[in-house]
Amino acid sequence: MNNPSITQSKDINLNTKSIVSLTFGVTALFIGYFSLAGIAIASIGFILAFLSLREIHYTAQRGRALAVAALTCNALAILLPLITIMINLILLTPVDFKMVVS
Repeated sequence: MNNPSITQSKDINLNTKSIVSLTFGVTALFIGYFSLAGIAIASIGFILAFLSLREIHYTAQRGRALAVAALTCNALAILLPLITIMINLILLTPVDFKMVVS
């Protein structure tokens, strides 16, 4: 009756904030291509990932790799739309060229 997989799952002390922040990061990467709401979701995920790294450091929980991956995904989800907007403003803004004929 003692299944080792059931008792082993009780020993896993995985940080849930890192899982949630990674979920927010991946979601924000997909939503960021369609709307700017991805930046808001990524901001929340970035804060959660930072807090989870601090919590993992102080409590010796597992999930550091998830938190680092979440920081990376959330940072990309924040920066990529902003870079795209800046490139579009620079390259696609009409410029008035005046030719002076003398």
